[in-house]
This record gives sequence, C-alpha cells and structure tokens, in this order.
Amino acid sequence: MQSDTQYYHVVYKWFSEFGVCCKSRDFSAARKLVSPQVCSFGTKVDLVTSLNELEEQQWKNIWPLMEEFEFLLKKLIVSGQGDFVWGITPWHSVGFDADGNPFNRPGRATVILQKFEENWLAVHTHFSLLPGTPYKTFGKT
Repeated sequence: MQSDTQYYHVVYKWFSEFGVCCKSRDFSAARKLVSPQVCSFGTKVDLVTSLNELEEQQWKNIWPLMEEFEFLLKKLIVSGQGDFVWGITPWHSVGFDADGNPFNRPGRATVILQKFEENWLAVHTHFSLLPGTPYKTFGKT
C-alpha cells in the first residue's frame, strides 16, 4: 500500500514528536499530542478511554523501563480523509530482563489522528510488541 502523500507529513510529524516524548520520558509534551478522550491499547494495558488513564497506566509503567525508543519512519504508511488520518509504523526499543540484561524490544504502532482547529491529536493509539518479544521490561538495574 502506498502512503497518501496529502497526509503523510501530518502523521510523520506526529510520530516524530511523540517518539521524542517517549525516548525522553516527557509526559507533559506527549499529552499535547493526544486527545483527552483518547481510546487506546498498549503493551501494558488492554484498553483505556482517557488521556489520564493512558499516561498513568501505560506511559508511566513502560517509558521509564526501556531505552533507545525510536519509530522506524522509513516504513511509515499513511492514509486519511478530511479531518481524520491514520498511520502505522514499526518501532524499536531496548528492554531489560529481571537481571538487568538488555534485549531487543521491537513493536508496531497505529495512530488515528483527528484535526481539532489547527492541531492534529491522537484519538486512538495502539502499541504492541512483535510476537515472541518478552512482554516485561524491568529497566536498568
């Protein structure tokens, strides 16, 4: 599938900015990219239906326990129509087993963005690990 060039820059920019937030653990900046009424799935949570739940139950329980987070934006696929766009892309991070040993922690992400005035905010995010990737990361010891 070819990406929709009309919306590509919107989704690329969102993933770029959100990736910086994940890597730097900047929860405040990440909140500015997500709708307060977001519905989301993640590597930690089955389903959340608000930004507060997403931050408390997913972000704060994963971001501090991984390193080297990066979206692989050369593989980004985008489409959209009107005030809604979506994108999918793989990501990479490093996790740590219970003894503090690092392991590759690859995954994939889907985002649906909605335009609110001049801002594109995530109304849905879904982050999942690639099959076979250890589910838990314990952080550096």
